[in-house]
Amino acid sequence: MSPRHHTVPQMYLRNFADSSGRILLRERQQPDRTHLANVRKAVSEVGFYRIEKGELARDEDRAGFDPESIESALSGIEGAAAPVLQKIIASGVTDLTDKDWYRLYQFVSLQTTRGNRWRN
Repeated sequence: MSPRHHTVPQMYLRNFADSSGRILLRERQQPDRTHLANVRKAVSEVGFYRIEKGELARDEDRAGFDPESIESALSGIEGAAAPVLQKIIASGVTDLTDKDWYRLYQFVSLQTTRGNRWRN
């Protein structure tokens, strides 16, 4: 079974969690409906970014292809942005380097394309 893939990274969600690791989620279609969810399960879906080899059009693309490659790439971008977000939380944006800004822009841009609305 594929792992749980988050459309909003856990490292980001943790900044809004209570001491039990839960966040309050609001239904998009019914904003009056809310529920608490554990960060590990919130805003996620099993296998959301997984691409099976059989879905690839060309045989040469299937050789050595990792079905979890999208999730791996996203994790790399999130990992690079995590210290920048922590720096912003600790001291604001005044001490950000050019590299920090690049990582932040990359992370925010990526977030705009994640989720079911973009996929659909």
